[in-house]
Amino acid sequence: GGKAANPVKIRCYLPPEKWGQTMVQLNGREAHHLTHVLRVSPGVEVTCFDGQGTQAQAKVQSVSRKGVSLEMGQQQSVPTPPWGISLAVAIPKHGKLDQIVDQATQLGVHRLIPLLTARGVVRVSAQEWLKKEPRFKQIAIEAGKQAGVDRLAILDPVTPWNRFLRLTQGYDRILMGTVEGPHEDLSVLLSEPGVKKVLLLIGPEGDWT
Repeated sequence: GGKAANPVKIRCYLPPEKWGQTMVQLNGREAHHLTHVLRVSPGVEVTCFDGQGTQAQAKVQSVSRKGVSLEMGQQQSVPTPPWGISLAVAIPKHGKLDQIVDQATQLGVHRLIPLLTARGVVRVSAQEWLKKEPRFKQIAIEAGKQAGVDRLAILDPVTPWNRFLRLTQGYDRILMGTVEGPHEDLSVLLSEPGVKKVLLLIGPEGDWT
């Protein structure tokens, strides 16, 4: 017979406020995913993460209509990567920000800053953004589970350009993607010694002023 395939590693998001307990009761979206999608049963091991660099192995103790009961193992701290990329992106139209949050999280972006720019078509108020934020956070959680990312991107509130300029201190490199040249070689810019903290700016469909 052939060699048995490695079992799929099950990852589960556990909010920071639930850590520190020996037994944890999961309900809501995460419990539904474990029970109805992954169909876990007692004894199955899952990897829990909080999106902020902490993870732990846990064992399913029981599955019921109330949720999933987990016995938590020893929690571990995931080392902070030596580099960090912040992505400042003009808010695109047609819901494309969902895809940006998903892919940026999978790629390990440290911070995501949604920008209001002069040529941006989409204008979002702070109140409107607060309504959208839980959805973006859930997209990031799902992306983190899928890609094995233990640190989810910090999602800033919607930021006008003038306020954004005050956030640009302390970066080793600030890179701006533009349609018009001249352009510099990205691999050269990022390979120079001491470049660890990078801010990448992506403009709107109409480019930057």
